[in-house]
Amino acid sequence: MTELEFTAYWELLCERHKQTPSAPLTRLYALTIRGAGLTADEWAQAIAASVRFDDFFPSVQKLIDYARPSFKAQALSEWDAAVDRATRGEAATLPGTYTRTLMNRVTNGKPLGEVDADRLPWLKREFLERYAEHLTQQAQAATPVLTAGPRRQALPDAS
Repeated sequence: MTELEFTAYWELLCERHKQTPSAPLTRLYALTIRGAGLTADEWAQAIAASVRFDDFFPSVQKLIDYARPSFKAQALSEWDAAVDRATRGEAATLPGTYTRTLMNRVTNGKPLGEVDADRLPWLKREFLERYAEHLTQQAQAATPVLTAGPRRQALPDAS
């Protein structure tokens, strides 16, 4: 996403919420949005959703959530894909992926197609929790850290 694309929608968001964020806050939003890898279309979708649903200025995470499915939804999608592949008699996960590593952990190395049906709800819950936590850790690691801006001068002592 270009600076121009970010700025155009940022100004629309600020106008909608009648806010004038400081330069450091604007920079934080821009860095975090870019760090999350949002495309210009996803950014536009997030702003459109915020204009429609938010009464107050949204957090950067809320904007990311508007643009992309939640971590739990992404985990559920991975689980469903694995179950579909196992049902077709294929390997449930692709080699060398985090999904395969995690699936091996929750099934104790047993192929998903060979797991007892009564254990599937527990395995699903465990998989979803761990996968969503993994995505959270990745997002936290990708979130940029800003250095402190200029310090405001202390008010004179009134005593």
